[in-house]
Amino acid sequence: MAEERSRDPDFVINSTLLAMERKIVLSTVVGFVTMFLSGWLLFGMILKGQMEKWQAAIGDCGNLEPDFPAMIIAQVALSLLLAILLIRMNKETFMSGCIAGGWITLLIVIWYDGWMWATFPFMDLEMAAFDIIGNTIIGSLTGGAIGWVASRLD
Repeated sequence: MAEERSRDPDFVINSTLLAMERKIVLSTVVGFVTMFLSGWLLFGMILKGQMEKWQAAIGDCGNLEPDFPAMIIAQVALSLLLAILLIRMNKETFMSGCIAGGWITLLIVIWYDGWMWATFPFMDLEMAAFDIIGNTIIGSLTGGAIGWVASRLD
């Protein structure tokens, strides 16, 4: 009976999809935790003085305190995107995840900060540079964590 099931194409496809979904879900969770903690460490602790300076420059265009539910949704979404892309690209080691995660995040943040710079007067080159470099580091660490977890779930 078990041998018949293993030859059934539907069983093989469904088993493969279930394993892929499990890998994506667990990688997303680990990616989210990595992104949240590394973002807090970099922007909330290391660059705290710089962030306060930028907060003053932003004025009424920004929140005095971050909206954590919105932040969580955004970070889960980016972690999910990175998990799907990295697993589909077979970037399933820490180093390959770091490299690919860094490049993907770099391109996303360049687009976003370019749009912000073109649209909002408070955005300047210094702010954009810190944001691009900082978020690329965070994206690289997140990609590495996703790749590492994905390699453990084969």
